[in-house]
Amino acid sequence: MPKHRTIMSFLEREEDMDAMLAEALAFIDECDANGKPMKTRTSRSPRVSRSVVERKTTNSNKTQRRVGESQCYSTQLQQRKKAELRALREQTLELQEQVKVLLQRRQQRQKSRAGKEKNPITQNEEDDSREWFQKAVNEFQRRQKAERTNRKLKEIWANQGKVNGAFRHLVQRRSLLYGKDFVFEDEENKTLESSVEDETMTIISQLEKCVETLYLNSNSVFPPDLPETISCNTRVKRSSDTNGNCIEIITTTPVSSPLNTAANVVWKDLNVKSQDPERIYSFIRGRKPDSLEKNFLVALHNPSGVLKIDGFQFMRKFEESDRVVVIKHNILTLPHMGLKFRDCCWIIISRSKSDPTHASVARTYYQLYAEGPGSVSSNEDVVHTRDYILSSLSGKVRRDHQMLQNLLIEEDRRAASRIVPMTA
Repeated sequence: MPKHRTIMSFLEREEDMDAMLAEALAFIDECDANGKPMKTRTSRSPRVSRSVVERKTTNSNKTQRRVGESQCYSTQLQQRKKAELRALREQTLELQEQVKVLLQRRQQRQKSRAGKEKNPITQNEEDDSREWFQKAVNEFQRRQKAERTNRKLKEIWANQGKVNGAFRHLVQRRSLLYGKDFVFEDEENKTLESSVEDETMTIISQLEKCVETLYLNSNSVFPPDLPETISCNTRVKRSSDTNGNCIEIITTTPVSSPLNTAANVVWKDLNVKSQDPERIYSFIRGRKPDSLEKNFLVALHNPSGVLKIDGFQFMRKFEESDRVVVIKHNILTLPHMGLKFRDCCWIIISRSKSDPTHASVARTYYQLYAEGPGSVSSNEDVVHTRDYILSSLSGKVRRDHQMLQNLLIEEDRRAASRIVPMTA
């Protein structure tokens, strides 16, 4: 290559210059202090003293020593220059090799670029790779958006659960459902009137007459000196004119609400269907003022199966100046076993003796007993079923009466919280 020849010729000229420099330095060392070369001269006169000869000998030795030192210095300089020259040559060779490698890489890139331009398949592969990369980016963005949406939906779901819980709590307050039966009364009656049997109407008519009789006896239900303290008592007593035991439940609930307010709370609660899942209503209707008729089915679940009991109820409200009386009378039948049950309930809301104007007392008296022929008591299976029904029904009624007590207390507390005392 021309560059290589130029570098080599330059290095050879530099080597010649180094040699010339070494010769010049040697020549300078041979010269004396006055710039003249030192020559050995023989004494012509025998009269020259020995001291002069010794001085000349000493000067000659010094000159020879300087010549040797200059020759050593020039040799070292030449060696150093040669070493530098060799290093430069090696570096030149390395740089030339790197230039060759770079030129080869450049040629390869040019060839590959030209091949790609000529080959459409390679171009398509690059386009496909870019397309897949774009798809991956889009998929990643969609995934992030889906995760954010999922977190938002979980928050909405948790909030909806809280709302549902609060709504269920409100729905369980039976007083809030007052009037629902009146709204759907016409639609339900149209479908149910055709299915009501004559026997059902006959039983309800009998219950209506019994309610009127029970109202006449309402003055003697509670003793006059009964304390006005909250209570709920259950007792079982044997009756001579019934089969089995007679179960009684008596409750007392004093409230700081007027008579009419407490009576309205009780009447609204009784007009709502029971929340008992084992009680299925056929109809609830009021054909007469302040009265209610119910036909329902009670399905009692026990280990031996399900006992389906037909139920009929008539309820009426009697309003007086000092009290409000609500009387319920039910007939429950189990036809295939010949069992029949009756229950009577007096609910009397009267004015409080301590504060007749602003306070009142709600009392309930409930009786449940069985009816049937005397032969029923001789069948052990029937007796066992009868006692089981009495126990189950009385437990349900006790829970209903306790719920009524809680409702009265809650309404009383809510009414008291709405009263804001006047401050000066």
